[in-house]
Amino acid sequence: MAIQKYITGFFAGITVRFRGDSLEDVLKDLIMSPVIPAIRDIHRIDAALQKHSRCIFILTGNILNIKDVVNRVKSAGKRVFLHVDLLEGISKNGMGMKYIAQEIKPDGILTTRANLVSCAKNEGLFTIQRIFVLDSLAIDTAERSVKKIVSSCCRIIKVKGIPYPFDTKPAI
Repeated sequence: MAIQKYITGFFAGITVRFRGDSLEDVLKDLIMSPVIPAIRDIHRIDAALQKHSRCIFILTGNILNIKDVVNRVKSAGKRVFLHVDLLEGISKNGMGMKYIAQEIKPDGILTTRANLVSCAKNEGLFTIQRIFVLDSLAIDTAERSVKKIVSSCCRIIKVKGIPYPFDTKPAI
């Protein structure tokens, strides 16, 4: 299966489950929908639910409305991932992750913070660590962080105007 190449290495031979689904199931849904709706305005949730993607990223919300938003997305048969750095009213620590996992119950989280990746993993949430590539130092720091924390997957975001190491042609 094509998905297998994404889970070799660290995860080889390990059965990892996220809210009852295997790592392979979650990755398959993410990979099969390379363009994932990302909601910045709660009022746009209905438009996102009409998209064919099996996953939705929620980049807004607060302690008062996020549970209802997550339930609406799940009722539509889609996976929901919360960008916890952008949620209001929920602490950005272990207890906040415990609350998100036990009360809000998303399929996973997005974050730029390594400590939140660890906390969310401990709560059984799928984790997507967002890494902004600003310069070679950022790449080195990201590499150390990824090796130390081992999130479920990473999203590397190239900052516009900054050359990315893989954009350059190899020397001849």
